[in-house]
Amino acid sequence: GQTINKSSTNGWQLMKSGSSPAYYSNFNIKVTSPTDDTPATPVMNETGYFLKLFGNAVYSDGANVEVNFYPTGN
Repeated sequence: GQTINKSSTNGWQLMKSGSSPAYYSNFNIKVTSPTDDTPATPVMNETGYFLKLFGNAVYSDGANVEVNFYPTGN
């Protein structure tokens, strides 16, 4: 129940390819820790568009996460 702001310190950023959102068909969403974003094992591959989380915004195993997306129509 808390809002996490866009930030590369303790927040999120949309993963992009150039200036457009990047689509991944097989992407490991697990990282080693909030301070080490190298891929963790065992892998948990997902498909789609992703937000990269930083610092305090990185969730641990078993956390419940809800994302609300409101397109701006850029």
